[in-house]
Amino acid sequence: MKKRFLTLALALTLCAGLAVPAAAVADTRDPMIHYSDQTVQYGSYVVKEDGSLWTTRVVNEYDDTNGDTFHKAMDGVKSVWTVDTGAYILKSDHSLWSWAGWGHLSGDGTENYHKTPVKIMDDVLNFQYDDSFGGELRSYCVIKNDGSLWTWGDYTGDGTAERRLAPTKVMESVAMVLPVGSASDQLITYAVKKDGSLWGWGHYDDRHTPFTWDSFDGVAASGTDCLKPVKLMDDVIAVTSDDVFYDMALRSDGSLWYWGRKKAEDNYVYAVRPEKLMDGVAAVDGSAVIKTDGSLWMLRTNYGIITPEKYADNVARVSDEDGYMLKTDGTLWTMPYNASEAKPLLSNVAACSGYWYFGILMLRSDGSLWGYGDNNDRGLGIGNKSKITTPVKVMDHVRPPSKTGVPEPGSPFADVRSSQYFYQPVKWAVANGITTGTGATTFSPDQTCTRGQIITFLWRAAGSPEPENATPFSDVKEDAYYAKATAWAAEQGMEEGAAFSPDAPCTRLMAVEFMWKYAGSPEAPKATFTDVASDAVNWAVKQGVTNGTSATTFSPEQTCTRGQIVTFLYRGFAD
Repeated sequence: MKKRFLTLALALTLCAGLAVPAAAVADTRDPMIHYSDQTVQYGSYVVKEDGSLWTTRVVNEYDDTNGDTFHKAMDGVKSVWTVDTGAYILKSDHSLWSWAGWGHLSGDGTENYHKTPVKIMDDVLNFQYDDSFGGELRSYCVIKNDGSLWTWGDYTGDGTAERRLAPTKVMESVAMVLPVGSASDQLITYAVKKDGSLWGWGHYDDRHTPFTWDSFDGVAASGTDCLKPVKLMDDVIAVTSDDVFYDMALRSDGSLWYWGRKKAEDNYVYAVRPEKLMDGVAAVDGSAVIKTDGSLWMLRTNYGIITPEKYADNVARVSDEDGYMLKTDGTLWTMPYNASEAKPLLSNVAACSGYWYFGILMLRSDGSLWGYGDNNDRGLGIGNKSKITTPVKVMDHVRPPSKTGVPEPGSPFADVRSSQYFYQPVKWAVANGITTGTGATTFSPDQTCTRGQIITFLWRAAGSPEPENATPFSDVKEDAYYAKATAWAAEQGMEEGAAFSPDAPCTRLMAVEFMWKYAGSPEAPKATFTDVASDAVNWAVKQGVTNGTSATTFSPEQTCTRGQIVTFLYRGFAD
């Protein structure tokens, strides 16, 4: 069974004893890279800036001599999703092509194995796949540009238990979909509609029934089958699973709910209806939870008993299955079971795929692709199967992951996903009139935040008070959007001098100094950082605005993104 990341975040895609339990999560952004830990017959995949698809997959399945390096396979490619023995390819014209290997259902109406890609359907936006352990049951799901959901495979949601070999339409107005296989004879599909309602259907054995399917008259064929979509919850922005004990839903208020198998005294019982697990959640991927303060918590399970355990701070994105976490400073870290053993791999990472121990491909923000790990199956494409103990560059000009996709239920912007640490902060900022974004559908969270932007955010947070005088700064024009904000800041003693430098990047120290002065310059216990001595930093740590970039460093001169600044404001001033 081959999964993929998200997290709720990138659609890029961990193992017992080495890391936390494997997970499944739905995401809608374009995956650009996929590392394969299978044989070279099935390969790794990369989409380059020019739309060309490159792979380590062998052209001739009986001759793997060309499986050591990446070679060009197709042009005009937008995205690629891997299954365990192949891939599904979305071209720039939104047509979906199957290059699935042996044992998969291509979706072309046959059970034939195709050695070259075959076209399946048009007008496609997103694809998701999963299977039960052992692959007896398979679910292929496609969301089209009009929001309709199409499926093929087993328990497709069309009212029958028959295996479908071609796509069939199941629902309308779908924002995300997640098929989950977590036993040898178990497969369930979850769909979140654009109105935030969560729906589910599929097949469970007697041990893993998370919902009383037979309570839905006229829908269920038996106590373990649900053959058509049934509504399960409202106000949902994401759904995930640990693939063993429980499935979970994240609601727009930051509450995390779960259902499935749990321990009661000496026996297993079932939470057949959702139960609240925790609050203050920004994102979740399987057993990994990012809270709104940027802290990462792992849901440790002991015979079904779930115990949240804090793992790290300043985490922006996490892949439970792949065993990595991306810190807010852009550094990718390994994520072994014990937090004390985690280590940084590479800086300025935008996306990655693979499991850090066996092999991982990492895409930096400059478009360069880097490899690391055991590489036994030659998935890194470096020309051999040598173990890589220090990241090496594989290629350049790889397309960065798209920041847009299907707008998630409850998200104010297409580039703000529920898998990201700034999701709740951005929603708070919009609700309180602090920001309206950079466009009608974009917030640009990774864009560097300027001094003019942060002072405007603070001014709006104060209620946009009318200043008594015009701005005193020589480099601020009267008609600039930040003119009144800078005038207000001067009157409040938040900034002095002849110039304001509104277009200059805002650093971490500048940000907390503005916030500290806005809060009235309160005293706070001295922080333990070795690279800065500042009353504003002391206050920021006390208020939980930031814990620094490490246990001993604050990195005062590091520039901030818009997503980071809004998160600082949320932690400092949200009720």
